[in-house]
Amino acid sequence: VANVIYLDAPTLTGYSYTKTSKAIRSSDTLSASQTIEFIRKVSGSSTYTYRVSSFVDIYVQLLQFVRDHPKFLNNPMYVTGISYSGIVIPIITEEFNNEVLEPTINIKGYIAGNPLTDKTGDIDSRLEYVYRMALISKELFESTRNGCNGEYAEADSNNLLCMSNIHEVNK
Repeated sequence: VANVIYLDAPTLTGYSYTKTSKAIRSSDTLSASQTIEFIRKVSGSSTYTYRVSSFVDIYVQLLQFVRDHPKFLNNPMYVTGISYSGIVIPIITEEFNNEVLEPTINIKGYIAGNPLTDKTGDIDSRLEYVYRMALISKELFESTRNGCNGEYAEADSNNLLCMSNIHEVNK
């Protein structure tokens, strides 16, 4: 038996939304911190409403759920995520492991699916990948590699040949 809680974070990813512009401002570390807070914060309310007006509302609901159903606290917990979450899930997992707050969550580790781990490295590796998958021609691959000097994520926007080739690759 598995228990799963789905959380779209940071705000405006997945199905999440906000009614306040303040909730839009985020960073990787702030998003990780908010997720930890979401799981830790305790609310006095025992009613569950799923109308989300902010990230904190979701957090309060989850913590209240765990408080109302303590049998779930002993279950192993894995922090999981895909894509961009590869940046924040290790931070979240580490924070859980470093916490001394009660109740203790039985954190076991994290699982990352197709994670982004290094923005520049991940993006720069895509050129060779699309070439090896025969999605672009050898000529375009070599022209882009040579014209951009191996830097695609942070390519020189004044280098018109590089920018034109990147545009072609991205088609």
